[in-house]
Amino acid sequence: MDWQRQKMERRRWIPYLVCGVFLLAVVLVPFFWRPTDGPSHWWQEVKRHLSLSGMSRRLRAVKPLQDAHRALERQDWAAAEKALRQAVKADPHHREAWGLLTRLLVQQGRWDEAERLAEAVKDEQAQVKAFLSLAEAALQRQYWEAAEKALKRIAQVDPKNQDGHRLLLQEAQRAFQRQDWLRAEKALTLTVKMNPKSRDGWQLLMLVLVQQGRWEKAEQMAEQVKDPSVRAAAFLAIADACYLRGDFERAEAFYRKVIALDPDNSAALNNYGYMLAERGERLDEAEKMISKALEKEPDNPAFIDSLGWVYYQRGDYRKALPLLKRAVKIKPDDAELRYHLGMAYWRLGERGKAKRALEETLKLNPNHQGAQRALEGLEQQEMEREMRGDAVRT
Repeated sequence: MDWQRQKMERRRWIPYLVCGVFLLAVVLVPFFWRPTDGPSHWWQEVKRHLSLSGMSRRLRAVKPLQDAHRALERQDWAAAEKALRQAVKADPHHREAWGLLTRLLVQQGRWDEAERLAEAVKDEQAQVKAFLSLAEAALQRQYWEAAEKALKRIAQVDPKNQDGHRLLLQEAQRAFQRQDWLRAEKALTLTVKMNPKSRDGWQLLMLVLVQQGRWEKAEQMAEQVKDPSVRAAAFLAIADACYLRGDFERAEAFYRKVIALDPDNSAALNNYGYMLAERGERLDEAEKMISKALEKEPDNPAFIDSLGWVYYQRGDYRKALPLLKRAVKIKPDDAELRYHLGMAYWRLGERGKAKRALEETLKLNPNHQGAQRALEGLEQQEMEREMRGDAVRT
């Protein structure tokens, strides 16, 4: 029995030994491993954070940073500034402290001082954080030139950093949701100026212009995009906006531009094909485009539904049904997909399934007019059938 207890004791220590070896490796690898493909920011960061001097600096900055947070909560700006200056003095690499100090100076209207402070930061990532705070404050106040200046400095300090791009997009999206078209346009114009290959920026800018009815301006700007794939994305945004507004002729012209630039653009192929299917036009052409889109994205529920809707519009309901069922199975919370499925069931005479699908549609989208009309039609049919049945029985 003694040997069994000894064996159990040895086993008990195995997990601790494994953890110890792992932690030792984490600490030692950054100091002895060198990347073969050149300098690595990640390696430098890990080495700095795990160094004794780095840990010592961070520990010294803890208390003044806590004091700063408490001072900020009670809006004691002088005490907060003093504590933050102590924190960055204790740890010149502390990004949060630099960002807070820059924001605090801006909040007090000391903009020039905040810019000088950001320029003086020695640590690259801490400097990026400081300039990011400047850019964020400038965007909140709609100081577009100041925002651009800060964002350019971020790009100079760290060309791979995407925080400034994300900040601009977030500002534009908030303005878009508020329907503040002027502010959204300015943020997006700056976005594509700073990053000419930003698909999201170009597409949202096109939508903002279209929302204002400035079709010619949107087209002119899209034509100026140098990258063909990004230009195609900009035209696609205009085409989709035209389609949603019922301007089918203009939508078709823009879809054709997208496909001319990017023949394999699956979204354009599907959306153009679906627009034709919705209108019951050129269904063979629609089928070819949607099938090509499905070759690129075979499990995309919207594309599967589009092809099913082409068959539905042809009157081939049995061929449409399995595609529409599959689309709903992949994306059950899409009202339009459920509506299409309900309509196929109705045409096939499966009224119970049709009614359930249409009711689910209205649960997902209570304002879906097509589902409302279809349910009313189903109920009318049921009433007529019951009346005929009553007449026969009497």
